[in-house]
Amino acid sequence: CNKVSSGGRMHILINGKLSDAVEKKIKVDIERSDAPKNLPISNTELCSLIVNILDNAINAALETENPYIKLDFHCKNDNFIFICENNMTDKKKKPSSEHGYGLKIIYNIMKKYNNMVRIVTGENTLKISLVIPLTGHKK
Repeated sequence: CNKVSSGGRMHILINGKLSDAVEKKIKVDIERSDAPKNLPISNTELCSLIVNILDNAINAALETENPYIKLDFHCKNDNFIFICENNMTDKKKKPSSEHGYGLKIIYNIMKKYNNMVRIVTGENTLKISLVIPLTGHKK
């Protein structure tokens, strides 16, 4: 796994969204930021995944007193792992007909690639993890 170069597509997407978060007074913490130069998904799908995850995190965090987003992306055992954690209010845990399209998009893209999406909610937190195999995948 190599560090993403400054011109890398994921680096640009994440930095743009995190700049938005910082402008909105959301504390941003990046634990690790290692990623492969290429992922076995299209640019459009990668953009949809990152944008939906970070938009959801920003919107949920904004409704809290001390908003934060924590990211961790790295490679482990021939997989790329992307984790986004944010705080949220209790009301965000209740399903609504007005919300959830972002998660549906995330699940649909990941299902196409037989990959894993895991969402864990804690006391006023939400953590979404994506695992993308880097080997043995054929589009």
